Amino acid sequence: MKRIQKIISVLLTAAMLVLIPGADMLRADAAEPVTYAVKYRLDKGDWYYLPNTSVFDESKTSGPVSVLRGLLKDGDLVVVYNDVENADKLDLGNVKLSNLTYVQNATWTMVYAGGVTDCYVLGGATGTINCNVENAYVYDTVVFNFNANVNNLTICSEDEVLSSIGCQGTVKHLYAYGTASNSVNYNLYDFGAGVLYFENGEFLPRTELGGYKTSEGQSSASASSQPTQAPAAVSAVDSSVLASAKAGENVNVSVGSSFSIPVATQKKIASKKATLACQVSGTGYTLTLSCYDIKKPREDMVFQVTNQADIPETARNEVTNGSLKSITVNVGEKKFFSQALNLHVALGAECAGKVATMYSYDEITGKMRYEDSYAVNDKGQAVFRLLRGDEYVIVVTQRAPAVQSGSAVQAPANATTYVVVRGDSLSKIAAQHRMSLGTLLQANPQIKNANKIYPGDVLAIPAR
Repeated sequence: MKRIQKIISVLLTAAMLVLIPGADMLRADAAEPVTYAVKYRLDKGDWYYLPNTSVFDESKTSGPVSVLRGLLKDGDLVVVYNDVENADKLDLGNVKLSNLTYVQNATWTMVYAGGVTDCYVLGGATGTINCNVENAYVYDTVVFNFNANVNNLTICSEDEVLSSIGCQGTVKHLYAYGTASNSVNYNLYDFGAGVLYFENGEFLPRTELGGYKTSEGQSSASASSQPTQAPAAVSAVDSSVLASAKAGENVNVSVGSSFSIPVATQKKIASKKATLACQVSGTGYTLTLSCYDIKKPREDMVFQVTNQADIPETARNEVTNGSLKSITVNVGEKKFFSQALNLHVALGAECAGKVATMYSYDEITGKMRYEDSYAVNDKGQAVFRLLRGDEYVIVVTQRAPAVQSGSAVQAPANATTYVVVRGDSLSKIAAQHRMSLGTLLQANPQIKNANKIYPGDVLAIPAR
């Protein structure tokens, strides 16, 4: 911990030195940049902050991030801590931070901001940033996504690059070097949007196909020799379909396998008490978006919905062996959505009364990752809450599995299941089954926030 604090202190000091030379040119009443430490607190189920510090001390009185959004201004510095799986996204508003630092953690942290001048991702961190970044500095080994444009991406590791990094936007300059051997691993330029993607330090095939330059102004041979594939046609959902929507109404619109919900549409339908239901032609899938949940749309929501998923057969067999039915669903792009959606899947009347469980493939561990379980209704349909685009496998079984993070484990023979209904709470369910809340949570490790369960969720009830 002391080593991490020292690194943060050095980085923040460097950032302040960048700001100081122009200080004499500022107005006398200009506010100085403030450093905030931010952490997701499981006991409160939300993000909290401490001002004027780079280290989050839980023994001190902290405030909710909803208050912080009113305090932040352009040029401030934020250090993010998180050790809670499935923590809510951290929305810092539209300010442009001078410094955003991700501290080492083992859980995914998604941050929104208006922009960042210097983003530091320390070794061991995992996360996503959803805004443009001027300069990104990655240290040691991380798993990280940049969902917008990066001007300069610098990767510093002891020897070889072992990080897994993707960028949905453009990257002007990628520079990676090893401190032990003083060697340059990468020095490349002008990556197109969505081109830069490498895993464990190795470029994935789509990057090798081109779309970058080996030096400023000179295209690589691979980039010039490969034909450019035309993008699939994308139909845009127009806001007019909800113009006369009534409160509580589901507004259905038929879309192709590739479609988008543009920012302009999101802004016009935001806060309406209606639901947009995009029925994907020929697939049996429907993506629904609650308009009331749309808060601060920043980018188009783009989808490519197919049945094709590039998941190794050995990994898929971990969860499909012994199942009554299994299907694959690919909901691209591979990035977090700006709002949560629901995926409605028609599984067939023969699956009514069974349990449908969704898994995704973790490319880092090579295992299937549990996402959600849902009781199939009497019409043979299941509904899953989606936070990101990914390749999914949906498996139908007699009962819900007991799961562990990052893998799939079958439920013990003595476990029963319970389907959550409207008005339920975990404490109420525990009392109904004459057990403690802790016992119920222990039997359902997929629940990361005891205050967030939804109708249709399937819980494992251990035998007493």
